[in-house]
Amino acid sequence: MAARAGAVYAAMVDDNDDAAEGFADRISGADIGLPALVDKLDGFRLRVPAMVALFTGMRLGEILALRWKRVDLEAKEIRVREALEQTKTHGTRFKPAKTRAGRRDITLPDVLIEALWEHRRAALELRMQLGAGR
Repeated sequence: MAARAGAVYAAMVDDNDDAAEGFADRISGADIGLPALVDKLDGFRLRVPAMVALFTGMRLGEILALRWKRVDLEAKEIRVREALEQTKTHGTRFKPAKTRAGRRDITLPDVLIEALWEHRRAALELRMQLGAGR
């Protein structure tokens, strides 16, 4: 489990990123269970994207393309409809899912719903502080 989480983490941040500092030490060791791994994510600035990856199996591009209009916290689901991609021709852009399997609804566990509510609340508070409104 830790090796898999490390792979998810490695895909989410660059090795030179300040967020990576010390994180590998947090998750290294004998087989770490999912609840223990979630606890280790506390205080980590990419905690919510890491939790989304762990609990949904979404690809990095899908997580990066995720917008609040695709997250239904009341229904406890994420609607995957697009991914973020970077190409030489088009630069960084949103691209729609190509197949029916790529367009999917994912049911979310309560622990992730709680983390997303907290993240949403913090994001809205920050927008208000910055004068950006809703």
